Amino acid sequence: MSIPGIPVSQLSHEEVLVTQDIARLRIHVERAIRRIKENKLFDNVIPLAIAGSINQLFAVACPLANYQNKPLVKAWVK
Repeated sequence: MSIPGIPVSQLSHEEVLVTQDIARLRIHVERAIRRIKENKLFDNVIPLAIAGSINQLFAVACPLANYQNKPLVKAWVK
């Protein structure tokens, strides 16, 4: 992940474009993470007996989040 520091002077045109691209993509990543967190799999307490399977639960939640509601970005709709 690239996080620009606080510059002493103005950013160059290329740096501004890169920063805008990163910000644009970060919004979509945050939306995807929110969809995964809102999944019903994680609403209840996960018993310690299946805590070792949390990676598998997460791996199931990710594709499910992709199929719920509508696409994150309208431009990605075919």
